[in-house]
Amino acid sequence: KLIAELEGRTVTVRGQPVTLRELGNASVVSVPMSFKQEFINVLADPNIALLLGLGAMLGLGIELYHPGGILPGVFGAICLILSLVAGQVLPISYGGLALLALGAALFVVELFMPAFGIWGAAGVVCFVLGSIYLVDSDMIWAVGDFGVNEALVGSIAGVVGGLLLLVSFLAIRAQRRRVTTGKEGLVGKSALTKTAFARREPSGEMRGRVEVMGELWHARFADGGEAPEVGERLTVKALEAGMTLVVTRNASGDEQ
Repeated sequence: KLIAELEGRTVTVRGQPVTLRELGNASVVSVPMSFKQEFINVLADPNIALLLGLGAMLGLGIELYHPGGILPGVFGAICLILSLVAGQVLPISYGGLALLALGAALFVVELFMPAFGIWGAAGVVCFVLGSIYLVDSDMIWAVGDFGVNEALVGSIAGVVGGLLLLVSFLAIRAQRRRVTTGKEGLVGKSALTKTAFARREPSGEMRGRVEVMGELWHARFADGGEAPEVGERLTVKALEAGMTLVVTRNASGDEQ
């Protein structure tokens, strides 16, 4: 088909115009591509170029989030260079490239400033739109639908979106989880009475010692009525200044 379209065209050979005629009788000689040409031909696939860009974003993002890994940074740098080489061959749309860059920036923001997936969701939208408009097929010699495969874009967007949902779920669950360390971690714990509580004058407070999580603490009994007996289970209500626990019978604490 190409030879038929060349019929009658004028080309310049050694500075002289030459009209191509009777090409139907011409013999076709196949010239194999060199290794370099084959390599560039692979990079010229829009899907490969997109995957290289994602690899660069992933590798460099991991290196920024966990500095010192070396391997992710090297992998990301190699993918970045190869994606730039592919960009020299492909008719890249600057609008699509800008959307991909914005999506990558939003993913980084989500890593360092978690917003329960809001930044990440916006990044996924930018990624999908940028992938669709990444290659301008009207500017290239290829025929038909030349661009990033929609199935590939959907698969990557689905995986990234699923990971963002998982991270958001874990972040929300971690925020709702009760603190189990430090001062706040003692509140609600079960306290075992180790010494008899006695009323101290002139304050009239009942004080004694209790065991919480294997440690002995000075404690003040906050309820009125009879003093706790040795061996009785109480519940830590608060921690006062001076490392004194406030205990009560009002709730059942965690079993130790």
